[in-house]
Parts: sequence; C-alpha cells; structure tokens
Amino acid sequence: MLSKEVSCQLRYPDYWERSYSQWRVDTWNQFFCKKVPGTTKQMSCDALVKELEILINNLKPRSKEIRKASWLKRELKVLRLLIPEEEPVMRILLTTYYVEA
Repeated sequence: MLSKEVSCQLRYPDYWERSYSQWRVDTWNQFFCKKVPGTTKQMSCDALVKELEILINNLKPRSKEIRKASWLKRELKVLRLLIPEEEPVMRILLTTYYVEA
C-alpha cells in the first residue's frame, strides 16, 4: 500500500492501490484504456513512465514496490528499443509475450 504522500503525487493512484505483484505493462494498458477512452498505446506507455518516475523518486529504497517500479521502467525501455514506433501492433504482441512468458 502506498503512502498518502506518494498517492497524492500520482495522476492515476487508483491503479497503484493493487498489490505490487499485479503491476504489469499489460494490466496498466488495460487500466489506462478504460480510464482514457480513445487513447493510444504510446500515450499509455508515456503515462506509465511518468507514474513510474514518481514512484521511483518517492518510495522507500530497497522496498519491493520500488524494485517492481524500476523493473517495469527497464522493461518499457527494452520494448521501445525492440519495436519501432511505426509498428504498434508488434509492440503490443511483444508486450503481451514478455508479460505472459
């Protein structure tokens, strides 16, 4: 559970109320698409990066939550390197593969 101070800084604190073990790129994308109808995967990823930066800068060092947030941020960097922006369908498929594997 996040502290009130951290939750107040997030734009989408309701996503982060779930257990850190459920924080994943695919669950974020599902959440974001419901929260912001008509959004793109790029907008979803951009919003996730901003949320993760807030978490990383404000969570307790060495906590399970900060390790998960850092891991998700690294995963997004890898996905962006592997899949060019011009191929959004491949980005979705690769994201799903990495999360389910």
